[in-house]
Amino acid sequence: GAYCGFCTSNRRDDTKLCVVETPADVIAIEHSGAYSGRYFVLMGHLSPIDGIGPKELGLDLLEEQLKEREVSEVVLATSVTVEGDATANIIASMAQRSGAHATRIRFHAH
Repeated sequence: GAYCGFCTSNRRDDTKLCVVETPADVIAIEHSGAYSGRYFVLMGHLSPIDGIGPKELGLDLLEEQLKEREVSEVVLATSVTVEGDATANIIASMAQRSGAHATRIRFHAH
């Protein structure tokens, strides 16, 4: 969960956080021009078989961000796969706990 150059822009909406799996997803969403909030890059999705759980994705860090920034909307842009959906579901429940609204979007980065 690192910050990228897009997020340093002042015209970003701090109350929105878009969760994606890869930096390439950030670029794809930026090209669409439909979103102006912040991004959180997971660098993957939940995959218990590969030993990738919530901690490996930095979900604890994400939860801190949700609380600190007073995020009101979390946009879930994880992949349209079983793992991506599972990841989105966990983040959606985290968002609800911190009082944010979770929206699932489907987009194709290819």
